Amino acid sequence: MVNEFGDLDNITSDLKDLLLDLTSDSIFLHDQEGNFIYINQAAYKTRGYTKDELMDLNLYDLNVPEFTECIKSCINDLMEKGEIIFESAHFRKDGSVMPVEIHSRIIEYEYQNLVLCSVRDISLRKKAEKALSRELEVNSDLTKLSRKLLESVPIEDISDMVLEYAQKFTQSKFGFVGYIDPETGYLISPTMTRNIWTECHVKDKSVIFEKFGGMWGWVLNNKKSLLTNHPKDDSRATGTPSGHIDIETFLAVPALVDENLVGIISLANSDKYDKQDLEVIERLSNLYAIAITRKHSDESIKKSEEKYRRIVEKFLKVSNEIIIEISKKE
Repeated sequence: MVNEFGDLDNITSDLKDLLLDLTSDSIFLHDQEGNFIYINQAAYKTRGYTKDELMDLNLYDLNVPEFTECIKSCINDLMEKGEIIFESAHFRKDGSVMPVEIHSRIIEYEYQNLVLCSVRDISLRKKAEKALSRELEVNSDLTKLSRKLLESVPIEDISDMVLEYAQKFTQSKFGFVGYIDPETGYLISPTMTRNIWTECHVKDKSVIFEKFGGMWGWVLNNKKSLLTNHPKDDSRATGTPSGHIDIETFLAVPALVDENLVGIISLANSDKYDKQDLEVIERLSNLYAIAITRKHSDESIKKSEEKYRRIVEKFLKVSNEIIIEISKKE
């Protein structure tokens, strides 16, 4: 049957191409060696290629190397079962990676067993899964820290734990944690002797800071958090002293109790800090503030106990001397 547009078979073929190009999923038809026979518009556009560029590639050129063996195994399963669904990852033309879910099935075409794949970009799903996994991990670690606060753990050990979790949560290379001495107002950082100590070559460095300088000083003086991925261009930066670690990215959060400054968590040199990093460190700083407050409270109680102990001892001594004098007179 023929009409003014040509034969019906061609019209049907054009219509199929149009319909496949309208779908947001990528459609691939390839042989068992991975050579492409057909791709739809989404397949090449979402990966940054022209149609001809992608057709010149092989399935294995698209797949991220870590999934190569998985793909081979999946094709063997596909040959056996006829249809499978699995996850993989494709390279885009610019080198970025697209996580994908692939629904593959065997079809027979011109006496060949070909592989028809419907491929869905699952970047948003993976991002959500990663965020959920991180949130669960953060909550678990914060719970562990909270339990430590219920124990009589020295503030030095709590500070070490806080820094460990802070660096872990944000993938920070360097950092320090410190608390304010309520009597002197100085910042004391028991964690300063960890990895940052050997890397920093500032002359006469100390774990006690009488004055607050640089970006971490701005955080303490203003009682506000600071996040910057370009510290050299930040107006709050005052430069670093000779021998100091080069600061590439920076994140610091004050530990506050009712607007009273009690400490700080300061981090540096993650690849890039974001809003999620800031939020989790602020949660961590709240727990650290509780730990510092408890330390100050315990120290205050000990001082009070010591004061009353001396008063009682003095009273008992005087009483004993009076009794002795009375005994002598009798």
